[in-house]
Amino acid sequence: MKTNTNTEVTRAVRAVLKKALPDVKFSVSTSYDVQISWDDGPERTQIETVLIEAGLAEPEPQWNRFIRIGERTVALWRYDSVQRAEDKQRREERRRQYERENELVREAQQARATALAAPPELQRPLNRDDVGQAAQDAFEGLRQRVEADVARGSKHERRPSWAPPLMLEGELLKLCLALGHLTPEDKPIARLWATFADPKQVGSYFREHVSKHTLSGITCRGFQLFAGAERQNSSLILFEAQKDTKGWRFGPWTRLAGYSESRRPNDRKWEELTRSRIQVQKFDPIRANKLAQEIAALEAEDLKSAGVFHARQKQRARVRELARLRVLDFVGAPDAQMQLAGQLCGHCCVCFKELTDPISLERGIGPDCYQNEINSAHDAIVYLHEQHCDITPESVARLTRQPLAFVTAVLQQRAAQATE
Repeated sequence: MKTNTNTEVTRAVRAVLKKALPDVKFSVSTSYDVQISWDDGPERTQIETVLIEAGLAEPEPQWNRFIRIGERTVALWRYDSVQRAEDKQRREERRRQYERENELVREAQQARATALAAPPELQRPLNRDDVGQAAQDAFEGLRQRVEADVARGSKHERRPSWAPPLMLEGELLKLCLALGHLTPEDKPIARLWATFADPKQVGSYFREHVSKHTLSGITCRGFQLFAGAERQNSSLILFEAQKDTKGWRFGPWTRLAGYSESRRPNDRKWEELTRSRIQVQKFDPIRANKLAQEIAALEAEDLKSAGVFHARQKQRARVRELARLRVLDFVGAPDAQMQLAGQLCGHCCVCFKELTDPISLERGIGPDCYQNEINSAHDAIVYLHEQHCDITPESVARLTRQPLAFVTAVLQQRAAQATE
């Protein structure tokens, strides 16, 4: 009998077997080969004889225990129904036992995770809310001051740079050293880097018409505080202030990482030992006790590592808190603090170039940046004169956002030059 498709083979085999042995239930499956199985009843040789005599199959010359149907090898499997039921029962028992083991392992994992969890103060989300209207106004004033300073320079085709130094001391300095933000050889400073919009026209349409934070006309978009003299990657931000359409938001936005599975190198070994202890605890208590001791040693090691990690995370949370307070203190009187930081670290408080001459070192600002500040005050005086406004130290200081003492000195020098 010629058969081609799997359906034809299956239909032909079932027809022959049903006619020859109607009381036996056969299971026939085909892929490349043919598999015929049944419970109890006739022997394998009897089924071979039925299929060969019906002309459906032929002997397999290379394999004594198989026959062929066309190009397919036929496998015959006779099962004992009692044995099959026992095998099924054993498989079901093993499945239930494995589920019980999994449940016990999950309970142990949950207890372990609870023991290794971060302290409550590290589980709270970081505060991204405003810190008060005074801080809002201070940062808005600093932003305007930065944009005025940048505008006084030459036209930029790239993003400008504005990053005054802030002196670090006390607990904040100790934590920066402990966390590796600074080395003992570094100057004890941080720099508050202003972030700017791209001055190029590419992408400006999206920013000004499509983006939810258009901020049209605003070039200074925020500030980032990094320890040390150089700007670093975002994971090391100590403080961040970001301008959006609703005002200023404060960060950093990144959440402090927990002691997750990626930081627990003993997880796989711990689970293997726990599962083995569950499996042997009923019939081998000595072995189970030994495994329990190994598990306890691993848990003690992980608990110690978690304690060290959480202590470091507490330091990171604390350094962020202190950095925020330091920046809020700075924006309250930026010019005086910039000048003091420049004097102490020996770099210009505006461009951070190294200061060499004694006068610049005393001022904390280089000659070029100092002249730009003077020119800004002069420009403000000219503007007030053109607008027929009163020219007072207070009005010039409001317009330039410069210290009142500095503006007073400029006005006095201007008046002295006019009388000469």
